[in-house]
Amino acid sequence: MSEGDREQLQRIIDVIYETLKKDICEGRNIREEEFDRIVNEELIIIANDAKKLNLVDTLLRWDKMDIFVKDIEMAKKIAKIDRRQEKFLKK
Repeated sequence: MSEGDREQLQRIIDVIYETLKKDICEGRNIREEEFDRIVNEELIIIANDAKKLNLVDTLLRWDKMDIFVKDIEMAKKIAKIDRRQEKFLKK
């Protein structure tokens, strides 16, 4: 790989990293310094550690995923109904 190709690839990686870092920090309410510390100092992040570090909301096994997704879908439907009722009651 030429030096120019290496520099271009590094710029692409840097942009992807910064974009992911920004989105994760905003979405998880994590300071950028803390995110960088996690990335640089945590060799392996197991599921329980990811939960403690606020990188995930829920831990579950694959065989429970369908139930979890159905519960989320139902919660979204209920929230939508509640919003409609709220608008109706305000009239």
